Formats: sequence, C-alpha cells, structure tokens
Amino acid sequence: MLHCLQQSDQGGENIIVDGFKVANDLRETSPDSYDILTKQVLEFYDRGTDSLGEFFNISRNHVIRLNEKNEVAQITFTEHGRSAIARMHADDVINTYKALMAFIDLLYAQENVFEYKMENGDILIMDNYRVLHGRKGFTNRPGSIRHLEGGYLDWDTVSSKIRILKKKLDAMEQYSSLSN
Repeated sequence: MLHCLQQSDQGGENIIVDGFKVANDLRETSPDSYDILTKQVLEFYDRGTDSLGEFFNISRNHVIRLNEKNEVAQITFTEHGRSAIARMHADDVINTYKALMAFIDLLYAQENVFEYKMENGDILIMDNYRVLHGRKGFTNRPGSIRHLEGGYLDWDTVSSKIRILKKKLDAMEQYSSLSN
C-alpha cells in the first residue's frame, strides 16, 4: 500500500505495469527469453532505513515464478535492486541479459504502462507479486516536500483471513439454506 500524504509540485507520477500480462506477452513474442526468466535465479537486494532502523534484505528468485499449473504466479524484478549476475555459468550471462532486455522492453512499452499521479490523501493498493510500480522524477519548490508512506501486508496473514472469512460465509450459507 502506498499512501500519499503530500505530493510534489511537478512530476512524481506513478508508473504501474501488470507484470503477469508482460510475462505472458514475453512467452508469446520471445519464448526463449521467457524460458530463461522462469529458470534462471537472480539475486535482488533492498538496503536502507525505515522506522524500525537499518535493513539489508537479499533474496534469490526467478524473475518469472510459475505455479504447479505452469502459470505465472509471481514477478520479482527491480532493476536498481538487482545484484550483478555472478552466480551463474559464464555462458548463461549473455542470454540472461538478452532475456532481461526483452522483458524490460515490454515493461516500458506504452500499451503496458498506466500512469497516475496520486493526490494528497490517495492510497494505492497493489499486489506486488503481480504489479510492478515505479515513479517519474519530481521537483519541489523550496520549502515543499513530497511525502509518501508505504506499508506491506504479509500474504500468509491475508490468505489466513480469506480462509476464515470463507469458512464463516460457508457456515452462514448452510444455516440460511436450513432455515428456508
């Protein structure tokens, strides 16, 4: 979730892309690139400071993760947070970079990009397993600030709540059918 408390004077538009659509487009237009990005593991990192202090997260993922039905289940991609490609055989490096370029070209294709400038008070909620998010540059006049707060929901907690709600709804439907 991204909450806009104060927006910049100029720029700062959100760039939003449906990663599942782009992955499926890549499967059609460049099957070899798609295959590489579903099989090659890359390292990503996120380093900084937040309200809890300093953090340095590292993860190793496929750019395109598939589920047991061979469908796209998750996109893991951040160009500025991708480590150097060092954990693969040297012969695979060039093909992996070519596959990444094919993916990036589709990510930035005009027909795949939704652009939206948040206003003060707006909240953007997205599924970051599917949606890729970025922003354009921005400029503030002297004395002004751009303030956005982000927050994450743990998928295990969300899935747990959905299962509990479904159980309660099912019980209500059973009760309702008995009373009719």
